[in-house]
Order: sequence, then C-alpha cells, then structure tokens
Amino acid sequence: EQLIYSVYAYPDEAPVAMLYFNNGSGLLGNNGTANITVSLRTMEPFRLTRLNHGNVRGVCALLVISPPQLRCLSINNITNDTFIVPFNNVSLGARGDVPAAGLTRVIRVYWFNNADNAEIASTALYVPAATGLSYSSQQAPPSAGPAPNNPCQICQMCLNSLSPVAGLLLRNSSVLNGQIAFAQQAQAAITSLATITNTTLGGLRTFLNYSLSNIEVANVAARTGFLCNFAGLCPANITNLCTNLTVSRVNGSGTLTGRLDGCTVEGISAGTPAYQQWNDSCRTDANCPGSTYQCFQQPPSVGTDYYFRVGGAFSFESCYATGRCVRYCDLTSTNDTLSQMNYGTKACNISGTPDCASDEYCAAAPAATCRVWVCEPNTQALVRGNCPAAICQPMNLGLVSAILSDDGRSVNITLNAQAKSTPQISCSRIFEANSLTMVGGTAAVCQVEDTLLTVNLGPGATLLVNTTLNLTSSGSALVWKMNNSRPFSGFVKVESCANCSRPLALVSGPSAIAQPCDTGSTSTSRVQSLEIDATSSRDPSGRSLQSVVWTVLNAPGGSNSNSSAALQAAVDRTNSLATSRQRLMLTMSSSEVSDLEIAPGYSLQVTLTSWLGTTTSAVFNFSKTAATTKPVIKITGLPVQTFLIRTGIRASATVTVSCAGKALNWMWAGQDGPAVALLTGTATNSQQIYIPGPVSSVAHGQSLTFRVSGSYRDAERGIEPSTSDITFTAVGSDPVVRLTGPSGDWPDNASLVFNATTSSDPDVVGTSIQQVLSFKWECSLRDDDNTPCFVNAIRGDMLSVPGVWSIPPGLLAVDKWHVIKVTVSKAAATGVAPLESSASITISSGLPARHP
Repeated sequence: EQLIYSVYAYPDEAPVAMLYFNNGSGLLGNNGTANITVSLRTMEPFRLTRLNHGNVRGVCALLVISPPQLRCLSINNITNDTFIVPFNNVSLGARGDVPAAGLTRVIRVYWFNNADNAEIASTALYVPAATGLSYSSQQAPPSAGPAPNNPCQICQMCLNSLSPVAGLLLRNSSVLNGQIAFAQQAQAAITSLATITNTTLGGLRTFLNYSLSNIEVANVAARTGFLCNFAGLCPANITNLCTNLTVSRVNGSGTLTGRLDGCTVEGISAGTPAYQQWNDSCRTDANCPGSTYQCFQQPPSVGTDYYFRVGGAFSFESCYATGRCVRYCDLTSTNDTLSQMNYGTKACNISGTPDCASDEYCAAAPAATCRVWVCEPNTQALVRGNCPAAICQPMNLGLVSAILSDDGRSVNITLNAQAKSTPQISCSRIFEANSLTMVGGTAAVCQVEDTLLTVNLGPGATLLVNTTLNLTSSGSALVWKMNNSRPFSGFVKVESCANCSRPLALVSGPSAIAQPCDTGSTSTSRVQSLEIDATSSRDPSGRSLQSVVWTVLNAPGGSNSNSSAALQAAVDRTNSLATSRQRLMLTMSSSEVSDLEIAPGYSLQVTLTSWLGTTTSAVFNFSKTAATTKPVIKITGLPVQTFLIRTGIRASATVTVSCAGKALNWMWAGQDGPAVALLTGTATNSQQIYIPGPVSSVAHGQSLTFRVSGSYRDAERGIEPSTSDITFTAVGSDPVVRLTGPSGDWPDNASLVFNATTSSDPDVVGTSIQQVLSFKWECSLRDDDNTPCFVNAIRGDMLSVPGVWSIPPGLLAVDKWHVIKVTVSKAAATGVAPLESSASITISSGLPARHP
C-alpha cells in the first residue's frame, strides 16, 4: 500500500503536519472489517490560537469507501497538537487487490470555518498494491485549484438529490404506485449523487430496496435526512455545524432553511413529518376511533409500527414515541383513577361480621360525601355507582410519622387515613401555637394530599429532630375526606431525614502567590493580603451553618516554622469570629503573607456542619513562588458562579501580587463556542467584562467559561501572561403565564376555549430568538367529592394549536366547579429541569336552562 500526502492551504494558515493511521505512517489492507484511527500531528507547534481567530469551527475526516464515512470534531475537542477521528468497521480490501474500476480510496482531513467555509485540507490516498507496505511522505502543496467540498456542502448535495424523491411516498395515495415511482427516481438520483461525490453508494441502493419492500412497517425511505445519514454524507455530528441547509418543501410551498433532521421528509428541521399510521398504532388520542379508545404508551415497550429501527450515530430510529389504541376501561390509568376515587369506601356489615381492620369500625356511610365510581363497559365511561350502606371507618384520626426531608426544608407527616385535599394554606390552621412557632410561624405553608401532610418550613423555623408537633384542637383544616366534621388530632415526634444532605463547601483563592518584585529594581515592592473565600458555601436547608472551622493541614518547614505560625495565626483569628457567616472568609494580612516561605504545598481545610448534623470539608492548596516577571491575578469570587439571563454577565479580575507602578494589559477570551460568541462586540481588553442582558442565546442551566489574561505592558517577548478562569451557569426566569377563557358560571351547551398563547419568556426581548414554550393542561374539581372532570377518553383538543385547549359542549361534569390549569415550561440545558409557571381559571358547567 502507499499513502500519498498533500496539503491544501491558505498562506500562513495551515500547520505543517503529517497524517497517521493507527498510530503509524502506513496502512495495511485487510480481508474483513477493522477499525481505523486517523490522526494529524504537527511538525511544529500547532497554531490553534491563529485558527481560532480565523473562526475555525472544526475538523472533519472523509473516508471515501462504499458507503463513505464522514466524521467531524468541534474545535473544542482538539487539544495541543493532536486530534483523533475514529472510523469503525472499515473494509479496505486484501493487500494486493486491484481497485475495481480504478476506485481510489481517499481520506481527506480538512478544517472549515463559519465565514466562507474555506478549507485547510490534508488528503491521503490509499491504493492497494502488491509491493507491500511503504510509508507516507510529505509532498509539496499542489498548485492552486478547487478545494474539496466541506461537510455542509456534501450534505446539501445529498438533500438536493433525495428530498424530491422521498416526497413521492407521501404524495401518492397508492403505496404500490409510490414504490414504483420512488424506485425509478431513486436509482437515477443515487447514480447522479454518486458521480458528484465520487462514491458508489451501493449500500444505499441495497438499503432502499429493502425499505421499499417493507414500506408498510418502515417509512425510512420517506425520510431524506435519515437516508443521507445512512449514506455517510450527512453525519449526525454536523447537526450543530451546518445551520443553513436549504431544501424545497414537498408540498411546493416555498423552501426550508435549518439544521439536519432525520424525522422529516425534507431532511430539515420543521419540515413535513414522515410518519404514517398503520393498524392500531397511535401518537395521540385523535388517532383512535371515537370516545371509547385512548392512545396508550407503556414504556419501555413503546410501539414501533411506524418506524424501522436502524442503529447508528443518528438516533433517527425513534422520531416519535408511538402507542396502541386501548379501550378506556382497560387503561391502567383509568383503573388507577378508580382506585384513588373509591379509596375509603370498603363495604361492611353492621349487623354481621364487619370484616374491617383492627383500627376501624363499621358504620353507616356519610350520605353527603360518599362517592363510588365504576367504568361502564358499554359506553366506556365513568359513571356514579351506588355507595354501600355501611363502610369501614377509622376509629381515630391521627398522625403516624413525621420525617424531615433530606434537604431539611420540609417535614412529611403521614396520616392514618385520607384527609380532605387542601391546597397550600397557612400552617396556623393545623398546628397549635408552640408547634407553629417551631415550623416558622405564619410563613410556614401546609399542603394536604390524601394521607400526606407536607409542612414547608418558614425562614425562621427552629424545628429540630426529636421535637414534638401538636395539632390544633379547634377549627382544624385537617379533616377526614369522607366526613369533614371529623378532624385529625394528636401529636408526632419529628424523625431525622433518611439521607440528610450535607452542606456544600466551596472555597476559592489564588493557587499561587509570588514574592514581591526584585528589591533592586526601580519599582517598589507591594504585597497584598491573601483572602481564602468560602462564603459561597451553604446549608441545603437555607439555615445558617451550625459551625465553620478552619485547620492547617500542611505548612512547609514544619509546625515550628514561620510559615506554620503565620498560617495558624490567620486560622485562630478566623475561628474566633462571632458568627459562622463571618468565619467563612479567612484573611492573611500582608505581613503574614510576607512570613510565608517560598515553597509549594501550603494546605488549609474548612469543615462545615449543618443543623442536621451533617458535615463536609473542602481543602485549599496554594504555593508561594519567587519573584516572577508576571503578576498574580484572580477573577473575583468563586471559579464557578451563576448569572441571571435577564441581567447579563459581569466579571472582574483582581491582582493578588504585582509590582507597584507597573501597568497591566488585560484580555478576556471565551473557552467554549457560546462564550466566544457572547464576547463578539464586547470590550475585552479591560480588567472587567460586561455582557448586558438579556443573554437570550443561552439556555437555563447552560455553562459558559471565560479566561482573563494579565501581563505587564513592558514584559519581554515570550513571557506567558498570568491567567484565571471562571465558569458561569445561566439562571433563567420562569415563563410568564397569561391564560384567558371563560370563567364563573357557564352553560353546559357552550364550547369552551382556553388560551395561553400570549404567555412569554422574560429572558427574550422582541424577536431576538424564537420563543420555545410548551404547555401542559390539567383539569380538577374544586370540591373534593371524587367527581372526575371527564368521564371518558374525550378531553377536547389541546394539540392542534399549542397553548390552546378547546373543549366541546357537554364534556364537563354538570353543576361542579372545575379548575382549568395550564403549566407553561421552557427548555433548559441537557440534564437540567425546565423552568415552569402555572395559572388557572375556575369555571362551573351548569344546565342550559339556567342560562336563558
């Protein structure tokens, strides 16, 4: 085999480099499949900084085999002078084979940016030959000529060729006719695409033939993005790199521009969904026949009738979660609802054997509150059943246990029977005076749901483990669900949390301090005090920390050295401060810093104890160095901080040690793509940066890292600046909910439309980005009598228009007050819970006769 190496480059932009395969310069053929690692290593220092300034976004390697494989890396995944691009299951043919039809296997490695998509490319050719292994050698750059296509252009070519063909399967009413038309045009399109990209695409031809023969259970042939991904021309990892792919809509109404999408016909996000419905599969209730069926999705066994599953980097095989149409009375959720609504209505015999539990007695059922529901099999709807003449009732209504939550912010109290559900109310309606004070007074909020009383402690709570809580003896809001005249009574001792949270210990400070400037220089020496900051540490309960204690772990020179004495003096002074809050900041005076020896290995520890009795520690290490030619700098505050999206980002650097009278140069830079983008147009050459809010391009929970560099203006060439990094995590605002619709008393024969589409995101101003909000609708009854809002599978339409719930006449229970609630949420960074806000409207559905 022989590898021929060449470089396509713009002047002074390309590093001098060699391609390596499997950590060697040569590449052997193979009879089966094997994995190949392609890497680029520079012959001189890799000029990543220059490339970054040139808006380089990433590097790609294209292995032109059949089917071709394209792998891309973001610029952030390249460290020092090496990157590695893996190729899996590659068949290169046996050594000595002659390429069919003169096919040359090519590996192209190239850079691309987001300005003009210009490439800095390295190309290696693999030609099987009988002469055995020879090593690659560097070749002079060729004369100016057309650069190879970048990955976005390659993907665009594939979409242009296949999207018109994929649309045929949706426009033809006959699946058979669609297959014939698709097969004819698909082969022509593949032949043309193979010529353009210099590949055979044989694997794609075979795959399409199989897909068409199974069209009734697999619709991948109608998904252009999936096909181009399978062909290797649109890899999944270019989704965030290629943002302006463009194709025509299948219905002929204009064009689409956006990112790659494997679930649409066009292959572009927001395109035409490619799913089709077969048999009893469904996506929503609207896919099921009438009011007696509902779309049921039971994870993890989700229906796969629509979608053919194919492995690969692109998770295209599960575009939609599908379910099965199930009769309403057979739904697990329906039976769970019935069990909950009928709880506490177990029939018993007053005159005979009652068959009740030992702590219950048999008595007549309360006529006003007893409700029994069943699911009627003929109508597949919930109907009111007959309440038993007598039911088992608790002898005493009391408290079973009280356990602190793990974070110490609430107490979960278990009741021995179901209580009347109560929304958030003041705990003054449940506890006697002394107990109320312990849980935080009138600021404490209580909530009752079935057999659980949740006490959210107020800011001034003094409650401790093993203290006793007593219920009020008069006018209690905690009453039995079946008979509101029977209140709960008694007391309970508070138990410790099962897995109590430990306090969070965060400590920051300079990792190195330097000896003052040379005393023989013209500038005077200046030593600043040293601050070791743990003020961002916190107790998860929100209360003050019970204790904060600093200790000296190590001081160079031993326990009798000047260094140890200086550290111990600072520790003793801090530990003697009056409050735990004051003790979170340890400060060494300038004289104490001067007494520290020039040495590594200084170590301090801070230990925090919460009111729950849990402890945690954090260690801070630093060193002291001899006088250097650069200052010691630090970004103010902890290395990890938060910022509000609506107010923006502020960061400031401080000088820990410097030479008096010497001016400094400052420079801020982003350490990831979003941070780099935010600094565009921002002054970065001062001691502070400010990015005004709202920072609408950042999602809640997303992290951004910035680095500040500081150096003396008269520093000699080659002296690296001092640096300090900070990572900000974005904190978003809850969405603002605006809900409109009918309220109050409303006729039963009227349609109801509830609209939340005017809800908004406070972190977005104007149309700087598209607002992406999701809506969840719920209905409940204000009166706690177990009556359901809806008695069958029909719920109205809450899917056609996001943010709108349309309810046809006659669906709501008559003469009942309903609470219509919408929860609006907005997306957050991966792994972070979305931000949510809710609003509700109360409405009563009455008989038409009452509304002339």
